[in-house]
This record gives sequence, C-alpha cells and structure tokens, in this order.
Amino acid sequence: MAKVIKKETSEKSRTEQQIRIQRMREELNKRDPDEIAVFTKYKNITYLCNVLFPPYGLYRIWCKNSEFTGTERFVQTTVCILIVLYFISFRFGI
Repeated sequence: MAKVIKKETSEKSRTEQQIRIQRMREELNKRDPDEIAVFTKYKNITYLCNVLFPPYGLYRIWCKNSEFTGTERFVQTTVCILIVLYFISFRFGI
C-alpha cells in the first residue's frame, strides 16, 4: 500500500496572492450581522405557544424584549388570529 503524504503549507511557503485569496474567502463566508434568525429557541417556543395557547403566544410576540421584527410580529399575529378563528368555527360548526 502506498502512503499518501500531505504537504503542509505554512505562511512562509504561500504566496501573497494565496494569502489574499484566503482572506477574501474568510471575509465572504462570515455571517451577516443583519441576518434575521428565524428559528431561535425563543421563537420556536413562541410558535408552539401560538398554536397551543394563543394569548400567551401573542404576549411573547409583543412583549418589549421580543426578538421578533415588525414584519414578523404582523405575520405571527395574523397566524394566531387565523388559528383562533379556525378553532371557533370548528367548535361551533360554522
């Protein structure tokens, strides 16, 4: 069996262009600080509360230290209202 020997590259053996390319790759692959995280632990619990107990779900959406943005608040409030209306219509057979 032949052994595969990896050639380790050090900072000294790389050219300036390779170093610059590596820095550019790292810069491009960095996480965007303005990106909205949709599935955080707080939001997942709120989604579950929206279905199981809508008043508490609405409280979690609209409280002061909520992680939801304005658009997310509007959408989640609409979803919560639709769920409540569905349960009411299902209960009374409308």
